[in-house]
Amino acid sequence: MRVKNKLYPYPLLADYKTDYVDARFDVNYSVKSEFKQFLINVDFSLTDEYIQSLIKENQLTYLVHLECPVTAYRKTFTTTERNITIPINGNEVKNKVQIASFIVANKEIENFASPNFNSLYQGYNFNFKKGETIAASQHKNIEIVSEYVDPQSIPSIITVVSSDVKVTDVDTDGSKIVILLPKELFNMYNILANTQYQSTIISSVILPALVEVLNSISLLDDEEREFHEENKPWFRVIENIMKESGFEIDDVGTKHTALFFAQKILQNPTAKGLKEIKTEIEREEIDED
Repeated sequence: MRVKNKLYPYPLLADYKTDYVDARFDVNYSVKSEFKQFLINVDFSLTDEYIQSLIKENQLTYLVHLECPVTAYRKTFTTTERNITIPINGNEVKNKVQIASFIVANKEIENFASPNFNSLYQGYNFNFKKGETIAASQHKNIEIVSEYVDPQSIPSIITVVSSDVKVTDVDTDGSKIVILLPKELFNMYNILANTQYQSTIISSVILPALVEVLNSISLLDDEEREFHEENKPWFRVIENIMKESGFEIDDVGTKHTALFFAQKILQNPTAKGLKEIKTEIEREEIDED
């Protein structure tokens, strides 16, 4: 993605154009990694009061375009606020993200005329179709350092097995976290695990087990924690994920609940699962019509 210095049939607010005087559109970007997600923070700075007023009226909107040339990830995000934080899953991008921001028409606009037009455009007004660009920033490359581990399977630390237990349980005595399912539930899990209901299954089976594990390890004393670090690979993986995101095991139950951290580690499967169910209900309603 490149913002090109192409010709527009109307004035464009950009630092590489002279169509405006005494007006600027600048954008600052920052990125941080949190629980195998990248959070890109975008701050817009706009000095043209006329354009600002149209944004407040929802006639114009800020638009951020992101793409990764390695993974072919490409998405746009819009807002009328001066700031937006964009979450990107760690498996969606690699090495570098290209980003550019714009101000675009949110609907058809008639008689657009900024007092900050240069003398060439003074006295003229312009009509814009929805989606046309009013202001543009130069593109920027953001380096991405990815140490992504797929949170939907977490094959290195969690396994689900069939058991003679009456209700679901979890065993942390070995090198992996073992989720024990009654045989009937395990059969259903096997059927649904590779369907469109993956996040629903994760929130129903993996999430509560991980909450129990996080609660238990948060109560370990120093000697027990040292033993876990030396003998339990699953503990080291969780500890590393927490540290990479700026947290410690001791933060469970103090800074945030075990449920909060489990949701973060698994990348919010509850929300994704509810969306899966909602999508299926809507599909069934369409089929019935």
